[in-house]
Amino acid sequence: MRTWQTPFGAPMLAILIMLFCFGKANAQVAAYGFASTSGTYTPITSGTVISSAACCDDDTDYASSPIGFSFTYAGTAYTNIVVNPNGYVSFGTPSSANYVGAFFADLLQRAIPSDVRVLTTGTAPNQVCTIQYSNWGRFGGANAGEIYNFQIRLTQTTNTIAVVYGAMTTTVAAAQAVGLASTTDFNNRAVTTSWATSTAGASNSSNAVTSATVFPASGLTYTWTPPTGCTGTPTAGTTASSAGASVCSGVAFTLSLTGA
Repeated sequence: MRTWQTPFGAPMLAILIMLFCFGKANAQVAAYGFASTSGTYTPITSGTVISSAACCDDDTDYASSPIGFSFTYAGTAYTNIVVNPNGYVSFGTPSSANYVGAFFADLLQRAIPSDVRVLTTGTAPNQVCTIQYSNWGRFGGANAGEIYNFQIRLTQTTNTIAVVYGAMTTTVAAAQAVGLASTTDFNNRAVTTSWATSTAGASNSSNAVTSATVFPASGLTYTWTPPTGCTGTPTAGTTASSAGASVCSGVAFTLSLTGA
C-alpha cells in the first residue's frame, strides 16, 4: 500500500531527495551534450539477472553490480552501479544523488516473464555495460496494461550514456523523469507530444509524458556525452603597463593583458 506520491507516480520522499540534488546549479552533468537518434533496439539475453525470479520487485535497490570497467560520471570514476526497479541507475551507493533516469517513475516487475539484467560486452578500452529492463510495468491496478522495455548503456573511455527504448505499451496518461542528475545539477528531457522531439528540461521538475498515443518508438535512443577536456599548451600572452619601472603606492596606472 502506498501513500503520498508525485503526479508521475514515484514515492514522494525518494523523488524529493533526488530532485533536491537534481536542482542545484554547478555545471557537471549540465555540460553534457545531448543527441536523439532512431535505431534498433537489440535485447540482451545473457548477463547477470539481478531481479527476482518472479514478481514483484518494487522500490528497493538491488545489490551493487560491477560495471566491468571504470566509468566517469559527473567528474568521478565509478566501478559499480546500483539499479533500482523504478527505472533508474545510481552510481556508487544506493540512493546516490548521481543517477541516470531512463524511465524514472513508480515501476515494478510484472508477473509475466520479466527481469532486470546487467551485461558488459566488448574488449577494453571499448566495453559497454548494458542495464536492461524487460517487460517492466507501472504500479497500480489501473496500469495493468503498461509494459516497458528499455536499456541504459554505459560506454568505456568516452563515458557516454545512452538510453535505448524497446517495445513500449502505454495505455494511460502518465509522466516520468528522463535524464541525468548529479549532486550539483541536472540534464533532463521534457516531452509533451512526441518523444522524438524532446526538449531540454527547463527545471528539475520537467518530465516526459506518455499516453495511449505518446510514447517512445522502439529504437529511439537518447545519448548524453560529457564535454571534452582541454588539451595542449596554452599560448602565452603579453602584458603592458602605462607606468614606469617603479610604481608608488597610491599612484594610478593601467595594466592590460593580451593573448589570453
